[in-house]
Amino acid sequence: MRARRAIGLAATILSLAPAWGFYELVTGTPWLIVLAAVVPAVAWTGVVLLFDRDEPEPPRVLLAMFLWGAVVAALTSQTVNDGAYAWLATAVGVGRAHTWTPGLLAPLVEEGLKAGGLVVLWLLWRDQVDGVRDGIVYGAVIGMGFAMTENVAYFLVATVQGGFDGLARAMYLRAFLQGFNHAAFTATTGAALGWFCRPTRTSVWIVVLGFVAAVAQHVLWNAIGSQAVSQLLCGAEAPGGVCRLAPTDTSMFVTVPLVVLAFLAPGGLTLLGLGLFARTATATRAPSPRYDTADSTR
Repeated sequence: MRARRAIGLAATILSLAPAWGFYELVTGTPWLIVLAAVVPAVAWTGVVLLFDRDEPEPPRVLLAMFLWGAVVAALTSQTVNDGAYAWLATAVGVGRAHTWTPGLLAPLVEEGLKAGGLVVLWLLWRDQVDGVRDGIVYGAVIGMGFAMTENVAYFLVATVQGGFDGLARAMYLRAFLQGFNHAAFTATTGAALGWFCRPTRTSVWIVVLGFVAAVAQHVLWNAIGSQAVSQLLCGAEAPGGVCRLAPTDTSMFVTVPLVVLAFLAPGGLTLLGLGLFARTATATRAPSPRYDTADSTR
C-alpha cells in the first residue's frame, strides 16, 4: 500500500508541469477549436470502450489513462520533440532535423511517454489488467487523449490558415480519417502488456516486442504515410511547387482515405483479431474475481 501511494505521489508530481501547460493551451485557444478537438476524441473513446463492454473497466482508471495521454504524454513529448529538433538542427542541419525529428525521434518519444501511462497502470492498478482486451482498451484510451491535445494545436493552425473551411478539413482528416492512429499505436503496446498480465506465465519480452511494434507503426506512418497524405493534399503541379488553395475532392475523399487505410488498417485489424481471439479463449472461463460486485476496488 505504501509503495502504491509513493508511486501515485510521484506520478502526480511529474504531471504538475504538463498540467499547467495543458491549462494554458486550453484557456489560450478559442473554445470552438477546443471543442472541435474534444468532442471527436470523447466519441471515439466511447467506441473503444465497446470493445470490452462485457467487462467494463473502472471509470476512474480510464479517466486517469485518458488524462495521462492528453496531459503528460502530449505536452511532455512536444517539449522533448522541440528540444530534439533544435539540437539536431545545430548538429546535422535544418534539413535533416526536419526529416529525422518527425520520422524517427518523435515516434520513439511519443510512444515511450504514452507507454509510461501503461507502466503507471501496471504499478498502481495491475489487478485491472488481466488480458489482451484490457490492455488494448487502456492503450487506446491513452492514445485518444494524446490525439485530442495534439489536435488542438493542429486545428488552431488550420483555422488561422483557412478559416472555418480549414478547420472543417482538419477535423475530417485528423479527427475522423486519422482519429484512431495514436490509439492503434499505443493499443499495440497495451495488447502486449495485457498478454504479459494473463494468468499464464509470459516473458516480459512480449511487452518490449509490443512497444517496438508500436514505434514501428508510428515511424511508418510519420515517415511515409503522413508525407504521402500531405503531398496529395498539396496537389502541386510539380515537386516543390506551390500547393493548391484547397485540396481536390478526389484527393480528400478517395486517395487520402485509401492511403490512411493502407497504413493504419493492418495494425487495427491485428488488434481486432487479438481481441476476438482473447474473447473466444476466455468465453468458457469463470468471471474474474475483480468483477465481483463486492470488490471495492471496482
